[in-house]
Amino acid sequence: MYVNGEMLEEPYLKEQHVTISPNATSYTVPDGCYFMLGDNRTNSKDSRYWDEPYVKKNKILAKALFRYFNGETGRIHFSGVK
Repeated sequence: MYVNGEMLEEPYLKEQHVTISPNATSYTVPDGCYFMLGDNRTNSKDSRYWDEPYVKKNKILAKALFRYFNGETGRIHFSGVK
């Protein structure tokens, strides 16, 4: 990933060497918006796949600090939501 022409360091990615697709696309994110990407890039259905790839800042309601999977209920829970 490049932001303003500079490669972004992403140490949190599981796969450090993701092959760049020949169909790679450039996005220009409008002011006041965000482009959402998953940390599992090769298996994330994120902004790259949405009909409207940009999320307006005023539509972001919370920040999840922790996410965990409950094996008993089969659900994902979020803790520390602000």
